[in-house]
Amino acid sequence: MYVFKKTLIAFLLLSFASGGFAQTKLLTLEEAIDLGMSYNKQLKVSQTHIGISDTKYKQELGQLAPAVSINSGITHNSTNIPVLGFPGGLFGPSSGIIGATLHDYYLNSLNISQVVFAGLRGWNTLAMTREQIRAAQYDLAADKLTTRNNIIVAYYNHYKLIESKKVVAENIKVLQQRLKDVQNQQTVGMALKNDVLQVQLSISNLEQSAAEVQSGIDVSNYNLTIMLGLPDSTKIEIVEAGLLSDKAEFDINSGLKNALVKRPEIKAADTRLDISHKSLKIARGYYSPVISGGFNYYYNNPNQRVFFESHSEFDHSWDIGVRLSWNITNLFTTQFQTKEAKLNIQQAEAQHDQLSDNIKMEVNSNYSAYKLAMDKIQLNKQSIEQAKENQRMTKDQYTNGIKNITDMLNADNLVTVSEINMLNARIDAEISYSKLLKSTAN
Repeated sequence: MYVFKKTLIAFLLLSFASGGFAQTKLLTLEEAIDLGMSYNKQLKVSQTHIGISDTKYKQELGQLAPAVSINSGITHNSTNIPVLGFPGGLFGPSSGIIGATLHDYYLNSLNISQVVFAGLRGWNTLAMTREQIRAAQYDLAADKLTTRNNIIVAYYNHYKLIESKKVVAENIKVLQQRLKDVQNQQTVGMALKNDVLQVQLSISNLEQSAAEVQSGIDVSNYNLTIMLGLPDSTKIEIVEAGLLSDKAEFDINSGLKNALVKRPEIKAADTRLDISHKSLKIARGYYSPVISGGFNYYYNNPNQRVFFESHSEFDHSWDIGVRLSWNITNLFTTQFQTKEAKLNIQQAEAQHDQLSDNIKMEVNSNYSAYKLAMDKIQLNKQSIEQAKENQRMTKDQYTNGIKNITDMLNADNLVTVSEINMLNARIDAEISYSKLLKSTAN
């Protein structure tokens, strides 16, 4: 027996260490937001886009720097090349040509070149990649707002289900007490068996509702753990303090103006419109000639610039110059690049206008949903009072034999429905307010 106990304890400890038991985690809303923001995969992808854009910017910056190269090589020629010489007396004594008498060539050079002007394509490309960094940063800001709002909505929906189950559980207790009363009345002949069955049926219906709510809780809990990067076996407990609060009036006109100026999506669209204009400048740059400068330094053995000196020694020389080149074909082909760039500008402008319209509709929809939730709160306050008063009066009338058990159960059900409606309205108001703040960039 002692060995069995030790084995059982060891097994339980091992199961606990390996995650055999579900872990319970108490989380405030802000803690859930912090966890979700640090874990979210989309935010990591958006952060990577910023890094990629920054790398492209540095690549374009490097393209504007002078091109510097060092070259070194050795060449050995075969010895079976016939020697060609100049006749004696014409250019002095008879002599062989340098290429025929020297068989080893050592070539060393330093080359520096720089594009001076190319229609400002390089500078416009650099400016465009800088704008792409800004656009990626705005995309990240927009994703942060969306991620934060999604976490808030998921947290409140999970809270709504938990509270709904509590309401159903409380009303099951009320019906269980009602069942005892009816059973006692049946014992003394004041209630029928059918009355008992009706109460039992109502209890069964509520228990079925509780099971459905629990299934919803399990699903929302799982989804929330995935969203926050927690083990999927974690049971999340809600910290209720401060979740439901009174809200002040919201100025829709001010919120709408703020959204059209401060929403990261709008700023990203503005930036991409600037990028389209930069692309047009880059395309037009191909109409221009290219002016470049260069410097070359040579240290060769033999130095072929000293052509008539047939000796194996290192000599140095250099040159410097400016070059102008103009691809005349570009005068024809560039028109299609500029046309494409202009169409991209038109597309960016249309997308900007479409985004503005979508934001207006989103703000208006969220504001309407918020107003509806606030109105429902006021209406449900009255409904709860009326339902409870109806329940009290119906109970008295039932006790006095004026009402039957069906009337009593209907009165109980009205209280349950009004309490759940009130709970939903208050939580929906919080969700709608969060969406409204997100859509107005507050």
